[in-house]
Amino acid sequence: MVIINADCGKGGHFCHSYWDFMCPPVSGSFVPYCSGQSITITGPPSTPGAPAFTYQWYKHRGTRSIIPGATSQTLTTTPAVGDTFSVYVNPQAPLNCGFFMPFVPKDTCFNPNGVNEIFNSAASIFPNPSSGNIFLDFGNKNFGKAKVSFSDVIGSVLLETTISASGKQMLDVSGFSNGIYFVRINADAGSVTKKIIIHH
Repeated sequence: MVIINADCGKGGHFCHSYWDFMCPPVSGSFVPYCSGQSITITGPPSTPGAPAFTYQWYKHRGTRSIIPGATSQTLTTTPAVGDTFSVYVNPQAPLNCGFFMPFVPKDTCFNPNGVNEIFNSAASIFPNPSSGNIFLDFGNKNFGKAKVSFSDVIGSVLLETTISASGKQMLDVSGFSNGIYFVRINADAGSVTKKIIIHH
Protein backbone atom coordinates (compact mmCIF):
# COMPACT_ATOMS: atom_id res chain seq x y z
CA MET A 1 0.00 0.00 0.00
CA VAL A 2 1.24 3.49 -0.90
CA ILE A 3 -0.28 6.66 0.56
CA ILE A 4 0.62 10.04 -0.93
CA ASN A 5 -0.19 13.48 0.45
CA ALA A 6 0.26 16.18 -2.18
CA ASP A 7 -0.39 19.84 -2.73
CA CYS A 8 -2.66 20.73 -5.63
CA GLY A 9 0.11 22.93 -7.01
CA LYS A 10 3.53 24.30 -6.22
CA GLY A 11 2.22 26.82 -3.72
CA GLY A 12 2.51 27.34 -0.04
CA HIS A 13 -0.22 24.91 0.85
CA PHE A 14 0.23 21.90 3.05
CA CYS A 15 -1.94 19.05 4.23
CA HIS A 16 -2.23 16.53 7.02
CA SER A 17 -3.76 13.09 7.00
CA TYR A 18 -4.12 10.53 9.75
CA TRP A 19 -4.13 6.81 9.17
CA ASP A 20 -4.69 3.95 11.57
CA PHE A 21 -3.44 0.49 10.66
CA MET A 22 -3.91 -2.87 12.29
CA CYS A 23 -1.47 -5.64 11.46
CA PRO A 24 -3.46 -8.86 10.92
CA PRO A 25 -2.22 -12.24 12.15
CA VAL A 26 0.16 -13.93 9.74
CA SER A 27 -0.74 -17.48 8.78
CA GLY A 28 1.79 -20.26 9.29
CA SER A 29 3.89 -21.73 6.53
CA PHE A 30 4.72 -25.43 6.25
CA VAL A 31 8.39 -26.18 5.59
CA PRO A 32 9.14 -29.59 4.03
CA TYR A 33 12.09 -31.52 5.45
CA CYS A 34 13.41 -35.00 6.21
CA SER A 35 14.21 -35.96 9.80
CA GLY A 36 17.86 -35.48 10.66
CA GLN A 37 18.48 -33.01 7.86
CA SER A 38 18.89 -29.25 8.16
CA ILE A 39 16.48 -26.74 6.65
CA THR A 40 16.76 -23.05 5.83
CA ILE A 41 13.76 -20.86 6.65
CA THR A 42 13.44 -17.39 5.15
CA GLY A 43 11.53 -14.46 6.63
CA PRO A 44 9.83 -11.78 4.55
CA PRO A 45 12.03 -9.26 2.72
CA SER A 46 12.22 -5.59 3.60
CA THR A 47 9.86 -3.14 1.94
CA PRO A 48 11.53 -1.39 -1.02
CA GLY A 49 12.35 2.23 -0.21
CA ALA A 50 11.83 1.76 3.55
CA PRO A 51 14.39 1.06 6.30
CA ALA A 52 15.59 -2.54 6.39
CA PHE A 53 13.61 -4.98 8.53
CA THR A 54 15.17 -6.44 11.66
CA TYR A 55 14.60 -10.08 12.59
CA GLN A 56 14.63 -12.27 15.69
CA TRP A 57 14.02 -16.03 15.46
CA TYR A 58 12.30 -18.16 18.08
CA LYS A 59 11.92 -21.90 18.64
CA HIS A 60 8.72 -23.42 20.00
CA ARG A 61 8.46 -26.74 21.77
CA GLY A 62 5.81 -26.26 24.42
CA THR A 63 7.06 -22.73 25.14
CA ARG A 64 8.62 -20.06 22.95
CA SER A 65 12.32 -19.47 23.44
CA ILE A 66 14.60 -17.01 21.70
CA ILE A 67 17.36 -18.41 19.49
CA PRO A 68 20.49 -16.45 20.47
CA GLY A 69 22.26 -14.77 17.57
CA ALA A 70 19.52 -15.65 15.07
CA THR A 71 18.87 -12.13 13.79
CA SER A 72 19.17 -12.44 10.02
CA GLN A 73 16.43 -12.95 7.45
CA THR A 74 17.20 -16.68 7.21
CA LEU A 75 17.55 -19.42 9.82
CA THR A 76 19.35 -22.71 9.17
CA THR A 77 18.52 -25.42 11.70
CA THR A 78 17.97 -29.16 12.14
CA PRO A 79 14.47 -29.52 13.60
CA ALA A 80 13.38 -32.35 15.86
CA VAL A 81 9.87 -33.74 15.49
CA GLY A 82 7.45 -31.32 17.14
CA ASP A 83 9.61 -28.22 16.73
CA THR A 84 8.09 -25.09 15.24
CA PHE A 85 9.76 -21.76 14.60
CA SER A 86 8.76 -18.14 14.22
CA VAL A 87 10.48 -14.92 13.32
CA TYR A 88 9.60 -11.54 14.78
CA VAL A 89 9.81 -9.01 11.98
CA ASN A 90 10.25 -5.34 12.89
CA PRO A 91 9.79 -3.03 9.89
CA GLN A 92 11.08 -0.06 11.98
CA ALA A 93 10.12 3.59 11.48
CA PRO A 94 8.15 4.87 9.72
CA LEU A 95 6.20 1.58 9.36
CA ASN A 96 6.51 0.40 13.00
CA CYS A 97 4.17 -2.55 12.67
CA GLY A 98 6.09 -5.57 13.95
CA PHE A 99 4.64 -9.06 13.64
CA PHE A 100 5.44 -12.75 14.16
CA MET A 101 5.56 -15.12 11.20
CA PRO A 102 5.33 -18.84 12.15
CA PHE A 103 6.93 -21.76 10.33
CA VAL A 104 5.95 -25.41 10.86
CA PRO A 105 8.43 -28.08 9.64
CA LYS A 106 6.63 -31.02 8.05
CA ASP A 107 8.43 -34.33 7.54
CA THR A 108 7.73 -35.17 3.90
CA CYS A 109 9.86 -38.34 4.04
CA PHE A 110 7.42 -40.04 6.42
CA ASN A 111 5.75 -42.84 4.49
CA PRO A 112 2.11 -43.98 4.90
CA ASN A 113 3.12 -46.99 7.02
CA GLY A 114 4.46 -44.66 9.71
CA VAL A 115 8.09 -45.72 9.30
CA ASN A 116 10.52 -42.99 8.43
CA GLU A 117 12.64 -44.33 5.60
CA ILE A 118 15.62 -42.11 6.42
CA PHE A 119 15.53 -43.21 10.07
CA ASN A 120 15.24 -46.87 9.06
CA SER A 121 18.22 -46.71 6.73
CA ALA A 122 20.32 -44.52 9.03
CA ALA A 123 20.10 -46.68 12.18
CA SER A 124 22.57 -49.57 12.30
CA ILE A 125 24.09 -51.83 14.98
CA PHE A 126 27.64 -53.16 15.14
CA PRO A 127 29.55 -55.34 15.77
CA ASN A 128 27.27 -58.23 14.95
CA PRO A 129 27.90 -60.84 16.35
CA SER A 130 29.04 -59.16 19.56
CA SER A 131 30.75 -60.47 22.67
CA GLY A 132 30.28 -57.37 24.83
CA ASN A 133 29.37 -53.84 23.86
CA ILE A 134 27.27 -52.98 20.84
CA PHE A 135 26.98 -49.59 19.17
CA LEU A 136 23.84 -48.03 17.75
CA ASP A 137 24.94 -45.80 14.91
CA PHE A 138 22.68 -43.05 13.53
CA GLY A 139 25.31 -41.69 11.18
CA ASN A 140 25.63 -37.91 11.01
CA LYS A 141 21.92 -37.33 11.68
CA ASN A 142 20.10 -36.26 14.83
CA PHE A 143 16.70 -37.85 15.52
CA GLY A 144 16.30 -36.51 19.05
CA LYS A 145 15.70 -39.17 21.73
CA ALA A 146 15.02 -42.87 21.21
CA LYS A 147 13.71 -45.63 23.45
CA VAL A 148 15.64 -48.86 23.02
CA SER A 149 14.35 -52.28 24.10
CA PHE A 150 16.40 -55.47 24.02
CA SER A 151 14.38 -58.72 23.84
CA ASP A 152 14.97 -62.41 23.31
CA VAL A 153 13.45 -64.67 20.63
CA ILE A 154 10.27 -65.32 22.67
CA GLY A 155 9.62 -61.60 23.09
CA SER A 156 10.71 -61.12 26.72
CA VAL A 157 12.10 -57.62 27.21
CA LEU A 158 15.45 -57.89 28.99
CA LEU A 159 16.60 -54.27 28.81
CA GLU A 160 14.96 -50.91 28.21
CA THR A 161 16.72 -47.56 28.08
CA THR A 162 16.49 -44.10 26.50
CA ILE A 163 19.38 -42.81 24.43
CA SER A 164 20.26 -39.89 22.22
CA ALA A 165 19.42 -40.89 18.63
CA SER A 166 22.45 -39.23 17.11
CA GLY A 167 25.99 -40.33 16.30
CA LYS A 168 27.17 -43.57 17.95
CA GLN A 169 25.66 -44.77 21.24
CA MET A 170 27.03 -47.75 23.22
CA LEU A 171 25.04 -50.47 24.99
CA ASP A 172 26.62 -53.01 27.34
CA VAL A 173 25.27 -56.49 26.52
CA SER A 174 28.12 -58.47 28.06
CA GLY A 175 25.77 -59.85 30.72
CA PHE A 176 23.51 -61.62 28.23
CA SER A 177 23.86 -65.29 27.31
CA ASN A 178 24.83 -66.49 23.86
CA GLY A 179 21.92 -66.36 21.43
CA ILE A 180 19.82 -64.26 19.10
CA TYR A 181 18.22 -61.03 20.34
CA PHE A 182 16.19 -58.20 18.89
CA VAL A 183 16.88 -54.52 19.43
CA ARG A 184 13.85 -52.26 18.95
CA ILE A 185 14.58 -48.55 18.46
CA ASN A 186 11.62 -46.17 18.81
CA ALA A 187 11.98 -42.44 18.12
CA ASP A 188 9.66 -39.63 17.08
CA ALA A 189 11.09 -39.99 13.58
CA GLY A 190 10.18 -43.68 13.28
CA SER A 191 10.97 -47.14 14.58
CA VAL A 192 13.10 -50.04 13.49
CA THR A 193 14.01 -53.52 14.80
CA LYS A 194 17.44 -55.03 14.31
CA LYS A 195 18.59 -58.60 15.01
CA ILE A 196 21.79 -59.05 17.01
CA ILE A 197 23.77 -62.19 17.89
CA ILE A 198 25.60 -62.45 21.21
CA HIS A 199 28.54 -64.84 21.20
CA HIS A 200 31.12 -64.77 24.02
